[in-house]
Amino acid sequence: MIHGRDAVMQRFAQLQASSTREIRMFTRMPYLTPPEMQNEHERRVLARNVRFRAVYEAAALDDDAILAHVRTQAGDGEEARVAEHLPLKLAIADDDRALVPLDNGPHDAGCESAVVLSACGLLDALCTLFESVWLRAYPLVLDGAAARPGSGLSADDQQLLHLLQAGLSDRAIARQMGIAQRTLRRRVQRLMEQTGATTRFQLGARATDLGWLPCSTEPVEQIVDVARAEAADPHLA
Repeated sequence: MIHGRDAVMQRFAQLQASSTREIRMFTRMPYLTPPEMQNEHERRVLARNVRFRAVYEAAALDDDAILAHVRTQAGDGEEARVAEHLPLKLAIADDDRALVPLDNGPHDAGCESAVVLSACGLLDALCTLFESVWLRAYPLVLDGAAARPGSGLSADDQQLLHLLQAGLSDRAIARQMGIAQRTLRRRVQRLMEQTGATTRFQLGARATDLGWLPCSTEPVEQIVDVARAEAADPHLA
């Protein structure tokens, strides 16, 4: 256990700097490091060809600074997905080290302590947890998406569907796409009429059925396979 915000931030930077294969993260509010500082640390990691996967809690992307950070890092090679809720903050380096910042909920700006883990059963469990959440999370498409052949969708409509599926708020989607929220709602209504949906939930389901969006979850068997593989070899990514 380490205490003090500065000590936690320093250990987080060390964790990233010492990685050689992969960093995996759960990111949710409150933030441990300012986005501009994290951008620089992560850029150095990616420059060393270390894989970087991050799952963001959807509410975090309502923050302009975080959304800008995600866009920048995606351009540098970060693989980002979005989940509606995350159970904890987490950073894992190379399957054998992890940092778990502790907080008292979304309104606690402290992050004054963190648990540091090395190779152990708990770390193996957290690796499996990350993979199961990653499989269920939605890929985050921020810079446009190619329309699927034969779908009749424009690239903007495809991106809109991806952002809706990821759970971003209307405000965040409108900012990302550079349109007014009123325009956004008109586009959503048009897509609902096009698919015969009467709610946004139905729109997501119809878009998935039509092949416009990827399925939101992977088969349970695939998640079990991940757990079994890591149990057999804890060094598997």
